[in-house]
Amino acid sequence: MSITGADYSYARPSVGTLNSLGVKFVSRYAGGDSGKQLTLSEAQQLTAAGIYIVCNFESSGRGGNYSQGVADAREADAHFASCGLSNAIIYFSIDFDETNPSAMDGYFQGINSVIGAARTDCYGNTALIRHLRAVGLIRAGQTGWRTMSTGWTGGAGSTSEFAIEQIWPPFNSSIDKDIAYVDFAQAGAYLVGNVKPPAPLPPSNTIQVSGVTVSQVQTRLNVWGAHLIVDGVEGPTTLQAIKDFQGSHGLVVDGIVGPMTWGALSLNPAPPAPVPAPAPSPAPAPVPAPNTDTYQYRASHNSYTPLTVDGQFGLHSIQALQWVIGVTPDGSFGSGSAKALQALLGVFPDGIIGQITVRTMQSKLGATPDGVWGPNTTKALQDHLNRGTFY
Repeated sequence: MSITGADYSYARPSVGTLNSLGVKFVSRYAGGDSGKQLTLSEAQQLTAAGIYIVCNFESSGRGGNYSQGVADAREADAHFASCGLSNAIIYFSIDFDETNPSAMDGYFQGINSVIGAARTDCYGNTALIRHLRAVGLIRAGQTGWRTMSTGWTGGAGSTSEFAIEQIWPPFNSSIDKDIAYVDFAQAGAYLVGNVKPPAPLPPSNTIQVSGVTVSQVQTRLNVWGAHLIVDGVEGPTTLQAIKDFQGSHGLVVDGIVGPMTWGALSLNPAPPAPVPAPAPSPAPAPVPAPNTDTYQYRASHNSYTPLTVDGQFGLHSIQALQWVIGVTPDGSFGSGSAKALQALLGVFPDGIIGQITVRTMQSKLGATPDGVWGPNTTKALQDHLNRGTFY
């Protein structure tokens, strides 16, 4: 199956022009300036001509963190509702070559928190669409709107993987050409007043241990510091908590609670080991104190001694980081400190230092974004704290 469609921003082609091009659906916008956005009168004219509408949010390339996803989803949902398309599936544009798809997880988690995964889809490259579908952050099935096969997607993938594809060449300089490989309903194409909300996505069925329920898994994850709502629902937040737990315990990170994962979850966390006091060292020669929060903190303790860049996240390193993130510098890095760090990084502040939080911090530090907070990440953090360049 293939259906011809078009997308345009500032152009306003007439219904007659669209008909002459054989267009059966158009992709129209929320986001950005008002000149490119779908209006109610335009939506009504398209509907009267039998031309279906696909909803897309696009603003300056976009993507971002959890809070940006929440803001964009609210804006998109309200705009399309004002155009007579309440409860529509919405494609969110990642209009650049995202080579690290998991970097968009927080953004789409924020979107999901507003409109749900069943109404969330993505315009982006092949790798990103595949990733978001695999982790349950966009709707399931043959979904996604793939960028031009001759653009930075590079032609990867087949037409059977995607709902829509933007293809080359365009109709003209102001109207791009699209092809839908599924029917209007699966593509998320609507006429005004004829939107049927999609059914919520079914549970991901990730529990494979006989007799174990989702609520029990959530309860055990909370024992390990996950802070989940125990509601028995296998949503993306629970799935991510399972993966974070697996990653931190040397298990296969597949989001499936099999015997190995359940066995590890059934144990109780060991009490934290005491942080050894740093070995005494000769006092260095006094140096001028830069005007940064980190050095101001040291000045209040009559010391301008830089942190030792040794990769050990001990008392002094924790205190210096706590000062920067604005919590009491008590040298104990608990959930309050974790939440403050996540808020500063723009990550969902759940108090769990998982892979998303660590990768975001590593990117800020210029460290390899592998999601593991090891000695090299700590060294990079100590170096930035010494130079006053970590926020």
